Formats: sequence, structure tokens, C-alpha cells
Amino acid sequence: MVTLFVVLSIFFFFFKQKTAYEMLRSLVGSEMCIRDSDYYVQFVMRHAHDLAGHYRFTAPGAGRTKNLVSKIHAHEVLSGLNIPTPLTIKLTKDTIGRAPDKIPLPCILKPEFHDHWLEDDEAARYIGLGNKVIYVDDYQTLQLHYARLSGFGELVAQEFIPGDSANLFYYAGYRNRAGKILAAHVSNKVRTFPDKLGSETLLRSVYRRDLLEAGGEILHKLDYTGPAGIDFKYDQRDSVFKVIEINCRLGLNDCYLAGHGIDIPSVYYNDSLGREVEPALDYPDGVTWYSFQSDLGWMRVYGKMQGATWARWLAQLLKGYDSVSYTHLTLPTIYSV
Repeated sequence: MVTLFVVLSIFFFFFKQKTAYEMLRSLVGSEMCIRDSDYYVQFVMRHAHDLAGHYRFTAPGAGRTKNLVSKIHAHEVLSGLNIPTPLTIKLTKDTIGRAPDKIPLPCILKPEFHDHWLEDDEAARYIGLGNKVIYVDDYQTLQLHYARLSGFGELVAQEFIPGDSANLFYYAGYRNRAGKILAAHVSNKVRTFPDKLGSETLLRSVYRRDLLEAGGEILHKLDYTGPAGIDFKYDQRDSVFKVIEINCRLGLNDCYLAGHGIDIPSVYYNDSLGREVEPALDYPDGVTWYSFQSDLGWMRVYGKMQGATWARWLAQLLKGYDSVSYTHLTLPTIYSV
């Protein structure tokens, strides 16, 4: 009976939900170059000159993009502009062997480029399903992981900021070539998988003027153009929001507030075509975006320890969310619309 109830609940959930993919229907009339992963961000920037004759896109300069996509150089760029960010160091044999006291522990072990571990089956198996980074709290474990993963590319150790998902916020915004913020919104990462470290499974919009201003100021300092996503975490030790990373592209959920006037993909499209775009910066609190597949993983692994029950989880599933990602689909990066 319980299994039947779960199956029926999930079926009803999918039947009543809406997705945001309808936005593509309105994107007609030109050829656009859409960057939807770090791999394609780098590809587009390397070939920007050749692509410019065939596609229209708005993006920061190749040098700036290269530095922000790299976890090693991003820390240097942000620190150089006095933008708060966790201590991040490049790991080498010398760092590991001769200067362990310089490594911030506990830390998050990351590849220099986001896609490197995910694109290699051996690395993906080692770090575990759903993981993009590894939490490390002691020097011996760091040595072990470095020995296993250093062959897959450069590694960085980023200081771990204590606190749970309530301290994680995501700023999505768009800055045009004239230096104007045309769209922006802020969301709280209610749940992430893996917990505290991974991608969001449930987002909830929050109108935080302080973070809207902070995100816009960061894009201004970087002289950034195009869509960007900024991950913040609130550090209770010094009461400062710190930048975990910046994504130089559209995110999977950047359009979930389109029904409330914050349609970043549409802004990106129209601005790239040189059309006049009115800034959209007002939106309501409490709008939700949900990834069923990832949140099911969160519930199975972390639900009990977080005090969640299957009954409450299913009840919320039946109640529904405002925007839902059913699977991790990736749209073609370069396509005619």
C-alpha cells in the first residue's frame, strides 16, 4: 500500500506541474549562441572571433571569462577586487608535502574546471554519484584524495565556510554592454545534493536587496557583460557573504521567475540582438524551483538525519512547486531560433 501511494503521488505530481521550457517558443527570428556549461563557455570564448560572423552573443572578454571559469584564477581575480571569497589555493606536490600549514582545513577539494571530474568515468566513480566536490577535514585524507585525483587535472582546496543550506544563496543576473543590470533575482538554496556542497534540489526566491546590490556591484567591478550566476554563502564567523564561485553562463533554473517578470534567457536573447530591454528587478518572495530527481536523492540520503519524513516529503510533492526540472536535460549550446 505504501509503495502504491508513493507511485500515485509521484504520478499526480508530474501531471499537475508546469515547466519553464515554453520560453523557447518565443525565441524566434535569429541565430543565437547560448552558453550552457563551462565547457561550452570556454569553447565559445576560444572561437569568439570566428563565431561572431555567424552568431550573436553577449559575453565578457575571453581573458576575463577564462579567469573566472578557472577555480584557481577566479580567487585571484575576486580577491584583487576586494570581493570577499573563501581562501582558495592551488594544490601541488610542494603544497601537499612542504607547506601543509597553508592549506585551509576543513576544505572543499575541487577540480580547476567544473567539468573535468564529471567528464571522466573513473573520476566520477571515485568522487561518487551526484558529487562535484569533496569535503575534506584532515590532512591525511587530503593526501589520499590528491594522490587519486591529481591525474585528472589541476586541483584546488577552498576553505569550507561552516553552516547549512540556509546560508547558501544564488544570484542570477544580466549586465549589458552599457553597464546596466537588466535582470536579477536572488534565491535561497533550501536543499542541496550532496548536502551543503552540491547542486540545489529546491530553490526559493527571496527578495534580498543587500544581495541584489552585492551581485550587481560584483558584475560592475568585473566589467562583466552577459548572464552570470553567483553563489554566495553567509559566513557567520565574520557576518560576511562570500562568493563561492561565479558561473559565466545561463543556469538551469535562471528562468524559473519568468512568469513573474524576471526572464533572463529572454533578456539575453533580446539584448544580444540589440533590442531595447527594460530592466526587470522586482519579484515576489517564496516562488519555488524544484528538481525531483536530485531531491529524491537528498531525501534518501539525508532526509532522516535532517528530521524529514517521507510523509511530509510526499505531502509537499503533492502540494506542488512553481517550476520543476524533471531530468538534467541540456539544451543544444549552439542552435538556430
